[in-house]
Amino acid sequence: TVAETPMMIRDLLGIVCAELVTSRTMGALLTQFSDGNRSDRRLAMEIVASLGDPAVEPLVRFIIDERSLAGRQCAGEVLSWMGPAAVKALMERLRDAKPAQVLAVLEVVEQLGQEAVSQAVALSASHANPQVRAEATKLVRRARTAVVPGLRRSIEEGSPQARQLALRMATELKLADVAEEALKLLESTEAPDDIRACCRYLGSVRMRAA
Repeated sequence: TVAETPMMIRDLLGIVCAELVTSRTMGALLTQFSDGNRSDRRLAMEIVASLGDPAVEPLVRFIIDERSLAGRQCAGEVLSWMGPAAVKALMERLRDAKPAQVLAVLEVVEQLGQEAVSQAVALSASHANPQVRAEATKLVRRARTAVVPGLRRSIEEGSPQARQLALRMATELKLADVAEEALKLLESTEAPDDIRACCRYLGSVRMRAA
């Protein structure tokens, strides 16, 4: 696999492939993520990964726009191989994405690591679209540990809607991990909605501890 290829050989492969791969060829490779058999998918994934930076933008577009979940999962795996900068490019695109595109990313973001999950929750938890918010809640349930940093940031730095949604998620899941942030907010806020959200959350955590 690409991960097992010596670094010098991998770099040379990337240079050669970058010279040979056109946008049409890239499209054909990405199509294998969705339509190819197991061996063809793996080969296409390794070739795309070997391209390095030039492959990041096509991968991001594919994850956002592709209908096939299997295809998006393959693209997400390849993007994770390419390091934090590649994952960051997807998170940045998420800020201006349409609801359907955000949903497509939320389905595969767990493959990209804890930081990506945390960022995705922070970006989608207060989304205007209710379906996106619901999927963000499901993501929190699936990846409790990974989303805690995002919930903390939302409570500390987010808009009123983001704060209250983060507290609601933590309440539903009885996550004691954000109790310190909730207490600080309760001490500093005069907003009735914030106060109610903090009290509900802290009450749920205390009941569980009891």
